[in-house]
Amino acid sequence: MWLILAKVVIGVICLVVSLNLLTRRRVFKGKLLASSGVVVGLDVINEETHAVEVKFTTRYGENRVVKVLTEGMNAGEYGIGEQITILYDPANPLEVKIESVAEHWLLPLGLMAVGVVLLLSLGWRFI
Repeated sequence: MWLILAKVVIGVICLVVSLNLLTRRRVFKGKLLASSGVVVGLDVINEETHAVEVKFTTRYGENRVVKVLTEGMNAGEYGIGEQITILYDPANPLEVKIESVAEHWLLPLGLMAVGVVLLLSLGWRFI
């Protein structure tokens, strides 16, 4: 009985959190503009966190150089001179995110998959 209750609670929590992450990312991304940037510097904060210094031009023609933190799977994957797509807030061009499939999709979809598997497993005898 406890196992069934745990699967339901954890499965529902995973689904709610994943949907919340996807919704927040979509709303946040809707406020941002995309721009092409060039990596002009790299900084290692620790083993899991790096800072990427990116030079880009805003839609008003202003050149900006900002440091963007990358963590986990993205840490260390960029090289100086590499062209990347960034997302920035036009109201605050120093607020920048690197366009990344891993950052924007893997965590929410992974949580959603765990939630779905846990809830579907309620009908399976072997899990």
